[in-house]
Amino acid sequence: MNRASAVLEEWSRQVDGTQPRDKEVQDLKAALTYARAGSRELRERTRELESQLTIAATTIAELHVENQLLRGQDSTRGVTPIRKRPNDV
Repeated sequence: MNRASAVLEEWSRQVDGTQPRDKEVQDLKAALTYARAGSRELRERTRELESQLTIAATTIAELHVENQLLRGQDSTRGVTPIRKRPNDV
């Protein structure tokens, strides 16, 4: 019985300190946190770029339609100008 308390004290001293495995786990957790933060930033950047791409595509489509209208090449309009007949005065 007397020896049990000495063994328990020694065990407590060894366990209280950080173990090599604990350090490895902490390093892995830190690396995971860093990777998640990087992933979050990349997702946000992807959203920004997709938004810019949508805006650019919409602008190009609008300019294309506007150019067709200005050139008179609009296929959706079937307007024919009304001309006077030669017999009408």
